[in-house]
Amino acid sequence: MRFFVTVLLGYMLSAAAWADTLTAGGKRYSGMFAGYAKGRVQFQEWTATEPLQMELRRVERLKIAKPSPVKYTLSGAPKKTLTAPFLGIKNGAFLFADGADELRYFSRQIGRIEVKIDYQAFMAEAQQAAGEGEGGDDQDGPLRARDMVVDNQVTVIHFHHDGSAASTRQGNLAQRLCEDSRGTAAYVRVLVKDGDDPVAKANKLRSLPQFWFYDRRGELSGKLAERFTEEDISKAFEEAHKGR
Repeated sequence: MRFFVTVLLGYMLSAAAWADTLTAGGKRYSGMFAGYAKGRVQFQEWTATEPLQMELRRVERLKIAKPSPVKYTLSGAPKKTLTAPFLGIKNGAFLFADGADELRYFSRQIGRIEVKIDYQAFMAEAQQAAGEGEGGDDQDGPLRARDMVVDNQVTVIHFHHDGSAASTRQGNLAQRLCEDSRGTAAYVRVLVKDGDDPVAKANKLRSLPQFWFYDRRGELSGKLAERFTEEDISKAFEEAHKGR
């Protein structure tokens, strides 16, 4: 999986739990809005390996399913960052919420839009979307760990099992290490119910939980399956940073 500033996973799905929708060039895409810069809308389909880079002039409509605050700048004041819930794009205008009112900007007025994506929420929705699409159990499908790796960042993939206190505790440690890395590492938690879960089958998981570590080149540097103490987690994280 690839991420823009953030994330990444396109089956054209008729129904996911929720999805942003992009209509462009007569086609409709489902997934998640990932940002805007230099006249291009970044949009991540649920199961695509790379985000779409759609020229704004081709965008007919962008509808945000769950509007949330984003950071954005105006062309006339590129160093001043504003924050407001983003509603989408309609009739060539960018729409933001302003209390009960609506802010509307023409394309030439917007400099960039930055989106902070909740990795865990995205993964949960992406998994559900993949399960609803054809071939959800395919071993070459989007549920494999290598498809969840974030470009140019150390990636910690945590196959989490709710029934394990250690999974929750050590998962919190792994997440904290990534959050403290100043943008050099990403933590991806994937909920796996049991050995019959499509994720478990796709990644040949014989035990739960597990922690997989990838370096910045996207290469697997280590796995923790049977043992994962705090020392083990920290050491594997450091080795991933070193590219070993």
